[in-house]
Amino acid sequence: MVAGDYRSVGRAAHPSHATVMKNLLIGAVAVLLVGILVLTWRSQRVLTSGTSYAVHSYANAGEAFAGAASFAATFADINSVLGTGSMAPIIPPSAPGKDPLTTVVAYVVVDRLFPFDKIEPGMLVTYRPAWAAPAHPRVTHIAAQKDGLGWIMAGLNNRHYENRERVTRENYVNTVTSIHTWKQ
Repeated sequence: MVAGDYRSVGRAAHPSHATVMKNLLIGAVAVLLVGILVLTWRSQRVLTSGTSYAVHSYANAGEAFAGAASFAATFADINSVLGTGSMAPIIPPSAPGKDPLTTVVAYVVVDRLFPFDKIEPGMLVTYRPAWAAPAHPRVTHIAAQKDGLGWIMAGLNNRHYENRERVTRENYVNTVTSIHTWKQ
């Protein structure tokens, strides 16, 4: 460079085509990952945005039942919840080696007078779906979305919404007001 020649000052060498493509690919992957994280976070917030229940944790089942009983009033009932894991982490799965279809992992206090028309997205609802086993006819999941056929439900830990069947006035049981769990 000749003294006083500023034409090349501040100019960088042009990157190769491969370097540009690599940087674009890294950027696209980063944007995709951020997008997935945002959608997952948003989906979880929608499911839990209308939550109307309190979660309480106890040392054992006896303490959990006593806690549930103290929350139950004349308009409330106590239901046991099996450890299928569909509502984890709010309701824990059964311990390893235990049968999730026979192991009670939580008690829920339910408002048996809560009207079907007042259900909102995010509320924890107990219902009787046609697909449930006769020995365990009730399911407790989150109300995800209402359409013309009724409420589409979702287990927080399930991959998919339960969109083949809706919760309607006919199969609606009650709404959860508090959850009482213990270490499994």
